[in-house]
Amino acid sequence: MKSEIETRAFSDVLEIRNGKDQKKVQSRDGAYPIYGSGGEMGRASAYLCPAETIILGRKGSINSPIFVREPFWNVDTAFGLIANRIILDPVYLFHFCKSFDFSKLNTTVTIPSLTKANLLKVRLPVPSMETPKSIAARLGKVCDLIDKRQAQLAQLDTLAKSLFVEMFETGNYKEVYLEEVVYPDRPITYGVVKPGKEVPGGVPIIKVKDFPDGAVKKTNILHASPEIEKGYKRSRVVTGDLLYSIRGTVGRMAFVPKELDGANITQDTARVSIDRNRFQPTYIMASLSVPDIRRVIEGKIKGGAVKGINLSDLRKIKIPLAGQSDQIEFARQIQLIDKSKFAIRKSLDELNRLYRSLLQQYFG
Repeated sequence: MKSEIETRAFSDVLEIRNGKDQKKVQSRDGAYPIYGSGGEMGRASAYLCPAETIILGRKGSINSPIFVREPFWNVDTAFGLIANRIILDPVYLFHFCKSFDFSKLNTTVTIPSLTKANLLKVRLPVPSMETPKSIAARLGKVCDLIDKRQAQLAQLDTLAKSLFVEMFETGNYKEVYLEEVVYPDRPITYGVVKPGKEVPGGVPIIKVKDFPDGAVKKTNILHASPEIEKGYKRSRVVTGDLLYSIRGTVGRMAFVPKELDGANITQDTARVSIDRNRFQPTYIMASLSVPDIRRVIEGKIKGGAVKGINLSDLRKIKIPLAGQSDQIEFARQIQLIDKSKFAIRKSLDELNRLYRSLLQQYFG
């Protein structure tokens, strides 16, 4: 199919519209959204790009195209790619952009950047109009299912948070310091390994970026050699320990999976070894996500370029502690929610694989 389809340059089939500073048009009640490369940023009283335009970062996030279905204002760090509808279906263009690696056009060493001149040289397959619409429809159906699965995950996260809030409407709880819920011989501590100092071999090293969304991703785990690791015993983690990021993005959490029992952690991560004989780990993790507790933690964050929370402050964070029976019931319900999330994530992974396969089939 690809060999029978003409390839044409962006300059032949679309217009690239530069973004502008939004200060003069920014309005809380504006009729149009303001977009940057990371998504919607506010509202505007005027627009620069028509509906069904693709947002592409000029600086920063240059490889994350966004399809916008309504007129919008794009800021000066984002391009608007407007398809010539006589030649090209805009949804087809969006899916092509999802398949294309724009980082190949990066012009700088520091902040990733694109130029209009380089973008206009990009070539894409342009069959007859009916074929792009058909391709776009197939890809669109998969994207719709992906969006539904992501919405289901968000709904389950909201449900988990509401269960925790409902538990405290009766006021049947007491406050304890975080350091009071860990094993006496395993106090809250942080890692010894400096981020970026991991080497191939021996002992697994868990970094903050290894648990971006509540679970440790077991791929791309780096290691330290056994000889180097000898001095790291005090910060070794075991299955079920709670990891808590204390530098950079403070507050990321995940439990250590059994596959990484005996691993170590970097200096930007704290180990919270919850005493499972007295407390439910999922309950303690949820308590640290309560908005009131999060605000207290954020108030303790200090530092310059890389901000963080001191270990002494983390140990003294007060959390609401419900009775044991309430903790057990909460953990039971969270387990059911997690089972549902696991099934949805599995479906989501399959849909993402299908989408990537279709992109490869249609665009190479």
